[in-house]
Amino acid sequence: MRTLAFTLPNGRTMSYMEYGNGNPNAKAVLVMHGLVGSVADEMLADKLKGIPLRMIYPARPGYGESDYFQMTVVSDWAKQLNTFLDALHLDFFDVAGISAGAPYAYSFAALYPNRVKTVYINSGVSAVYEPEILSCYPQQDIAFYQKLQKATREKAGQWLYNAYIPFFTEEIKRSRNFLDAMGGDLLNIGQESILQTLPWGFDVKDIRRPVILLHGTDDQVVPYAAAKATAARIPNAELITLEAEGHTSPRTMQAFMRLLTR
Repeated sequence: MRTLAFTLPNGRTMSYMEYGNGNPNAKAVLVMHGLVGSVADEMLADKLKGIPLRMIYPARPGYGESDYFQMTVVSDWAKQLNTFLDALHLDFFDVAGISAGAPYAYSFAALYPNRVKTVYINSGVSAVYEPEILSCYPQQDIAFYQKLQKATREKAGQWLYNAYIPFFTEEIKRSRNFLDAMGGDLLNIGQESILQTLPWGFDVKDIRRPVILLHGTDDQVVPYAAAKATAARIPNAELITLEAEGHTSPRTMQAFMRLLTR
């Protein structure tokens, strides 16, 4: 599966994919992938084939075929995509964020309030740069986030890689998702994790677009309490609770797709 390419204002190349039924007039959704993800995953392509949406997946710096470049805050990504939005004629669109993609989805609503209609979040990373929201996490996670704030991107990437490896089967390690996320020098995931812990370049309290968050009560990656506290900070947020569901579980993904296509 070949990805598409776009040159960003900073001169770096970004890869992206479009999914859907091929109708250029269909509702457009800009999708922010998670920490371990690929915009060119074959399983994703099968699931989205013929869907009545125009779903656009950009790969963030260092993922897959996207060039790596250093960002200082989460909102740097949305700023770099201004010409991309124009080139794809995305005058009005929804934004979807999955897990670690949530901060980036929020950033589009904050930076482009006249273009973004609704933000949809599935098992989204919470605003952990806020001490009271970080306090919703287990103590070992709090310590790790605080450690990340002082780490280099190289160190952070290696720490995450070492932490994830024991939980992945050999089949997953050979998957496109894994290879596009962790097949390089790990600067991408290192940067992702560090930027989560720092102020994002905007305040979620200033987001004026509708935000719908979908979160499971048994999420062991992002505690439900942290998601609830983040939603409470966003003026037009609605939190949909899925009892006994974990992080990006099949049921949360099914419910998420129903929200996007309604």
